[in-house]
Amino acid sequence: MYILAIETTGPHCSAAIIDGAGNVTEKSSDGTMNHLQNLLPMVRALLTDCKLQIDDASAVAVSCGPGSFTGIRIGVATARALCQATGKPGIAVPTLESFVYHENFGVCGEQGAASDAAAANCVSAGGKIVVPIFDARRSQVYGGAYEVPGLEVSGRIACSDSLGDVRNGKIMEVVRGGAYMLDEFLQRLAESLCGSAECKERFEAAKACGRAEKEIVFYGDGCEKYGDTALEFCKKRGLKASICGETQKASSVAKLALEMYKAGELLEYGQIHPNYMRKAEAERKLEEKMGMQVK
Repeated sequence: MYILAIETTGPHCSAAIIDGAGNVTEKSSDGTMNHLQNLLPMVRALLTDCKLQIDDASAVAVSCGPGSFTGIRIGVATARALCQATGKPGIAVPTLESFVYHENFGVCGEQGAASDAAAANCVSAGGKIVVPIFDARRSQVYGGAYEVPGLEVSGRIACSDSLGDVRNGKIMEVVRGGAYMLDEFLQRLAESLCGSAECKERFEAAKACGRAEKEIVFYGDGCEKYGDTALEFCKKRGLKASICGETQKASSVAKLALEMYKAGELLEYGQIHPNYMRKAEAERKLEEKMGMQVK
């Protein structure tokens, strides 16, 4: 079996094919924000290189957000069209969670990897807290935090606001993915890792699982703008942190999609929807304008 995975939520669009054994082939655009122009030719070239036809894919996976609103729409529309044309099921992959499947969990040093070449030298390791942050503007980030208990990622568990044990090597969502003010997100991260004086139960749970001793690795384009602030925040609280800064990539989407495929998380083309996590600025302005007219 094969899954075609599409990633258009970040600055570089990419596409990947993964087989049932987890082997991945990926193509990525060198340019930025040229998704509409490059995505389908990239998919065609990828299929050719793998000696496959689109009908050979068992499913089409798409990174459904958050991220660039325009990019999300391009990816979702393309995935829906491919699913409709081929009759194949779709997989709506949560973009933030896909970062858990990056090959490099980011032992990059205090200053992190300053380039793709440096990022490639990061050492894979278990016991990390993977924290993707995207710049959502207006001093906001799209962010989430995920625990990687070991080298092997064998599955996923349901999202939870409470701290719990990680069983069977599965991934635990430590901070629920969403749109946050930067200060709010960092505070939630600290409370999830170190507990809170106001909540003894959360403190005891955090202490028991040893999350505060694990390295936090920040990913995503938000690192460029907010990385120094995030590192300083962690340093003041005695938390070990580094910046890898890698952005979204289809190979990670494909790896998560394979887990979702095995779990039967399949959709018809009409069920694949964007996950913006907040309203677009144009939509907010229209609502404000309409509200003023009603008054």
